[in-house]
Amino acid sequence: MKNLVIVLLCSISISSFSQEKKKDKYQFAHTYFGIETEVLPQNGSFTTLNNQGNFDNKTLPSFASTRFVIGGTHFWDHADFYVSIPIVQFSIKGSKDAFIENGVLTGFRYFPLKIKPNSIRPFAGVGFGSPYFRSKGANGEGATQTNRQWYYEGGISYRYKGSKLFDLGIRYFNDKTYHYANSRKSFENVSLNQLSILFSYKRIYDFTQGYAKKKQKEYLKKVFDALEKNNELNTFSIGIGYSASIPLETTEYANKIPFLNQETTKNGNVELGIAYYSHDWDASARISYRPLKQKETAYNYTYLTTNHSIALEAFKFIGDYHGFVPFVGPYISSNNYKILEKDMGKKVSDYKANKLGYGIVFGWDIRLSRVDYLIMRTNLRYTPNLNYTKNGLDYTNKQIEFNFIQLVYYPKRHKIQKPL
Repeated sequence: MKNLVIVLLCSISISSFSQEKKKDKYQFAHTYFGIETEVLPQNGSFTTLNNQGNFDNKTLPSFASTRFVIGGTHFWDHADFYVSIPIVQFSIKGSKDAFIENGVLTGFRYFPLKIKPNSIRPFAGVGFGSPYFRSKGANGEGATQTNRQWYYEGGISYRYKGSKLFDLGIRYFNDKTYHYANSRKSFENVSLNQLSILFSYKRIYDFTQGYAKKKQKEYLKKVFDALEKNNELNTFSIGIGYSASIPLETTEYANKIPFLNQETTKNGNVELGIAYYSHDWDASARISYRPLKQKETAYNYTYLTTNHSIALEAFKFIGDYHGFVPFVGPYISSNNYKILEKDMGKKVSDYKANKLGYGIVFGWDIRLSRVDYLIMRTNLRYTPNLNYTKNGLDYTNKQIEFNFIQLVYYPKRHKIQKPL
């Protein structure tokens, strides 16, 4: 069903976008930043262990989440790609002994009618999120149990005076039932409300407003000539972004601890890159460094994996779709793994290993000209063979690394452009 919805939205989108193909590429995309409030109402219950060794039945708390939203409208305001990152969460009512959140959300919305000032526009969308549940009792705090999945959303947007965008909508997650460890030895099924309500305020910024003007085109030509004269069409760049791992399966080694969340979800890491761009090939070679970290704690047990990964990557840009420029290529990496386990503060395991990895890096740039000194890039990495083992059990899982927004800076381009 979810695949059918995604295919249908994409098909409708392509049909609509094809009618816009003659429009100015510099109006193709606009960036926005904003704040979103998401309310997760609940009406169920859960249990926690008390000091007498018995389980108490408690009311699930309703939660509200304040989120930072970054994204952009694309395809001449018919599409919206975004990331919604939780900042502050607080319970509205119910027990204080549980935590509920939808995690970091990455979504796509389709607007059948283009967004324009002083107009209400409906939208439908899909996204990928990680709803969380965690409880605590006399035996300590339990695991942060996640349930990674696609979600669907719908609602309306209102664009006020050109740059202010307000959204009102609902999100639906198909599966919010958790087989949750309420102690080290016992489990229960906890069912959460599948719907949440969202309201957001976003401010739109048009960083390319002047690109279509004759004066700006003349300036870009001047920049190109200056870069060519100084042999800087081929040049270095520096990139920084935030990367997270999306597990595609559980981990055998973590699975030996039944009350832990076997996907070790608490992760999020800085990604750094130094690249060399070839103008003639429209391709890049890059060295990326990612100090990947995943951690889970439950009932005074800690499971921590770290991986300092240095990758050599090469990727080719494929076409230029009105400033949306996809790329793809191979990579090989050196991975320094460490597993640290502690039980009640005492070290259980301290394992280290060095491994080689390989895979595919792909993504896209938002690139309005080939001489810009600052661009936004999205990177994804897939590693097909991560069957690294300890004591006969895999301690890695198949996953996709996702870096939604990486800022890429070309210092030599900037230096040459400044005096022009």
